[in-house]
Amino acid sequence: MLKRSGRGHDPLGIESTVNGECAVECPACPQPGKNLPSDWKDADKSIRWIYTLILTMDANFKLSLKEKGISSDPALGDGWAHWVPRKDFYEYLLANGGAVEPNYCDSDLKAINTAARNTKNYKASGVAACLCGRHGLLRKNGLGNLQIGERYPNVDYIIFCGLVRCVLLLLWFSYDIVSSMSTKEMGEGSREDTLDDFARSYNFRKITGFGSFYPSKLDDAIEMCATHEDAFKKFDAMFPEEITRKWGEEVLAWDADHSQPNPYVEPAQGTSLAALKLQLAEEEAADAARGVLRSQEKSITAFLCNALDLEDEQRLLILRTKSKDTPLQASARQEKRNTLRLRITRFREMQIVYMPGVPEIRDGGIVASTPSAHDIINHPTGRPSTQKEAVSFLPERECMWLPSAIPEAMRNEACIATLVQTELRMQLAVADDSLDNLRRQLRIASTIRYHSRTSGAGTSQRLGTRTQSVLQRFAEKIDRCTARYRAAYAALVSLDPNAEWKERLQPLKAEDIRSPHRDLDEDVPSSKKKARKKNDRSRPSEGKRQLSWIWLRSGPSGRPTMDSLTEDQISDDMRAEWARMNVRADRWSEEVIWLVEEMRRILHYFHWKANWWRKQRGRRSDASPDVMRGLNAYADKQAALVTDLGHSFARIWFPLHTTHKINVEWPVEFIPTREEAGGNAQMRVREDPDEGNQARK
Repeated sequence: MLKRSGRGHDPLGIESTVNGECAVECPACPQPGKNLPSDWKDADKSIRWIYTLILTMDANFKLSLKEKGISSDPALGDGWAHWVPRKDFYEYLLANGGAVEPNYCDSDLKAINTAARNTKNYKASGVAACLCGRHGLLRKNGLGNLQIGERYPNVDYIIFCGLVRCVLLLLWFSYDIVSSMSTKEMGEGSREDTLDDFARSYNFRKITGFGSFYPSKLDDAIEMCATHEDAFKKFDAMFPEEITRKWGEEVLAWDADHSQPNPYVEPAQGTSLAALKLQLAEEEAADAARGVLRSQEKSITAFLCNALDLEDEQRLLILRTKSKDTPLQASARQEKRNTLRLRITRFREMQIVYMPGVPEIRDGGIVASTPSAHDIINHPTGRPSTQKEAVSFLPERECMWLPSAIPEAMRNEACIATLVQTELRMQLAVADDSLDNLRRQLRIASTIRYHSRTSGAGTSQRLGTRTQSVLQRFAEKIDRCTARYRAAYAALVSLDPNAEWKERLQPLKAEDIRSPHRDLDEDVPSSKKKARKKNDRSRPSEGKRQLSWIWLRSGPSGRPTMDSLTEDQISDDMRAEWARMNVRADRWSEEVIWLVEEMRRILHYFHWKANWWRKQRGRRSDASPDVMRGLNAYADKQAALVTDLGHSFARIWFPLHTTHKINVEWPVEFIPTREEAGGNAQMRVREDPDEGNQARK
C-alpha cells in the first residue's frame, strides 16, 4: 500500500503520511488541481453543474465485528487509506454518540432494527461507506464502523471524513443500505487492513473498467437524448406558442424559487393520499403530546397503508395474468405469488392487534361486504362473488378483511376504535388519487393517438407497432387506476353509503373511461372502425358529444374541478406533462455533457498522476545509489502504467468522439495524430496553467 502510493519516495518517511494519502482515488470525480481547468470556479452558472461532486452512503450490516476482548489490535496504516482514523473516530463517538434517535422506518424488512439486536457481544454491527454516486468508488477515509444499527454520529463523521480536502462549490448526496461479505470473526486491526485492501482493489478494478464502461453509456445517452428531444419538439408543437412560453416561464420561476407553484405536478383535486397520511401522522403526534399513547408497534395509518398496498399488488397480479403463459412467465408469476403470500402472512400477524375479531369471521365462512380483487377486475359492476372458487387459495384472491369488508353489524366488535373512520378517510383519498391518475393517463394516451395519426404512423409498420406497444402500456395503467377507484368506491359504499362524498363520486362504468378530447379511437366499437373510414357517422358529432363525469366532478368544497371543456383548457392541463417531457430531454442532454466531461477528467487525472510519479524521481537524496535507482525505476514504472492506461482508454474513446463530432479537450499525449484519427476529429486548444499541457488543434 505504501509502495504503490509513493510513500517510499518521500524524504520525510512514511511517518509523515497524512490521512487518506494511500487511498485509490476516483479519476472521474472533480478534483481541483488534478483534472479540472484552472478557471472552473468562474464557469458560467448554466454549466457550473458539471463540477458537482455526487456522493452516496451505503451501510453493510454483514460486516459486523465480534468483541474478542483483545485490548490492542492496531491497524498497520490507521487512517492512511479508506478507513477513518480510529482514535479520532472513537473520541467523536464518545462525545456525540449517546443521543437516542427515533426510528422512522416502516419497512417490513427492518434491516436497521435487525442489525441493532443482540449487539451486546459485538464491537461493531456493520460498516458504513461513503462513495462517489456516479462511479461507485470508495472515498478516502470513507469507511467506518457502525454500532447499534445506523447512528447519525457514525454516519456524519464518515461523510465529513470523505469530504476532507475537498474544494468544490456544489455537492449532491444520497443514502442507501446493502449487505454482502462477513468479517465478524476478525480482529479489529486485521479487519480494517482487510477492508482497506479490498477498497483499494475494488476501486482499481472499477477504474480499469472505465475504458469499456463509458462508450456504451455515451452511446445510450446520445440515443436517448435524440429520442427525447424529438418527442418533446413534436409534443411542444401541438400547443400555441404563447401557452408554451407561459409554461416555460413557470418552470424557470420554480427552478429559481421552490416556493412558487410546482409546474411538474398537476393540481390535486380533493384530498390526496399523501396529504392524508401527513394529516393522520400529525394527529397521532398531537395525541402523543397530550399523553395519549398507542400500545401497538405500528400506527393505524401504517397498518391501513400496508393493507391497501397489498390489495394493489393483488389487482396488479390479476391484471398481468394471461391465459397462456410461457414457462418463464409462469415461473415469474409464481415467484410473485410466493412473495405476496409471505407479505399477507406478515399482515395477518399485525391484523390481529387492530382487528381481533377477524380470525373468527374469516374461519366462519362469512361473505365479505366488498368485492374481492378478482371481482373488481372481472366484474365491472363490482358485484362480489357469493361462491368460493377452487382457486380461492391463491394469494391474489384472498380477502384482506378491512373494516369495509366486514358486515356492519359485526364491525364494531371486530375492530378497535377509530379504525373504521380512519379507513373511510383513506379510501376517500384513494378514490380522489385514482381519479386524478386515471385522467392523467387518459390525456396522455389520447395525445399519443393524435400524434400517431398526424405523424403518419399508420403508413409505417414499424411506427405503428411502436405506437401500439406504448398504448398497451398506458392501457394497463388505465386498468390499474380503474380497478383501484372501483375498490375504493365499493369500500366507501360499505362504510358510509349516505355521506356527502356521493355528491361528487359515482360508480365508474366502462363507458365513463374516455378522453376529454374528441378522440377518433374512443367511444367507437371495434366492429365500426372500418365503417368509420367510409363515413364518420359512427362517431358522435361535436354537438352531441358529452364529457364523462370524471372530467366534471366537483371537489370537496363543492367548486367544479372540470379538467377540460375546450381544447385550450385541455392544453392547460397538459402543462405538467409538457414540463416533464422538457426536463427529460434536458436530463439526457446533460448526461451526454457529463459523460464527455468525466472522460476528459479521467485522462487529465492520468496525465497529472503520471507527472506526479515522475516528480518522485530523485527525492530521496539520502538513499544509496542502488536504492535510488530502484526508486527511480519504480516511479517510471508507475508513470508508464498510468500513461498506458490512459492511452488504452483514449484509443477506445476517440473514435466515439469522432463519430458523434464531440470536441476533444484531452492532454496532448492522449490525442491521436490527424493521420491516426483519419482527419475527422474536432479538437480544441485549451491552455491549463495547472497542468502545463496543450491539446492539439
